[in-house]
Amino acid sequence: KIASQKAEVARLRALQVGLASDIAATTAALGGINADLAATKKQITGMTTKIGQVQAVYADLVQQVNLLDREVVSLGQEQADQAQLLADRKALLAAHIREAYRTDRTPLIQQLLAAGSVADVLQDVGSYLDLGSADQAISTQIVADQQTLDALGTLLAQTRSAKDDLRLQALAQKIALDGQLAEHRAAKL
Repeated sequence: KIASQKAEVARLRALQVGLASDIAATTAALGGINADLAATKKQITGMTTKIGQVQAVYADLVQQVNLLDREVVSLGQEQADQAQLLADRKALLAAHIREAYRTDRTPLIQQLLAAGSVADVLQDVGSYLDLGSADQAISTQIVADQQTLDALGTLLAQTRSAKDDLRLQALAQKIALDGQLAEHRAAKL
């Protein structure tokens, strides 16, 4: 995508170079005493066509910059959502760890007395083992979420950089185009 955008910028530059030489040639032709008016009109018509091409390429570059702007916003939102999901999973795991610590600190005899029967104690132990497996799955997901969040951060930085580069290149081409349009208007007079 970025390569095609750079190709568009290069194409725009090539068109503008040709346009600049046409403008210079037209200005020289108009400045000459024996300027052939028909040839000059033909050159102006050719320049008008090239200006249309340059403006179309520039409009396409502006659309690509706008697309990259939207991608940056989308990636930023996705990164924020992923960060919230990661924080939620970490909080859930922390709550499970606190509960396991509290349960571990309760003496077995107290657990037996608090429970109605040995079956209740065994059921609680089974629940704790299930929670341990769930906690392991949550911790694995936390690692994966952190890797995803890091990848999103890298992608966001790269997209912002590409967008900024393309915006600067498009602006430079716009400035050159404006100058050439002014020269074109002057040549038509």
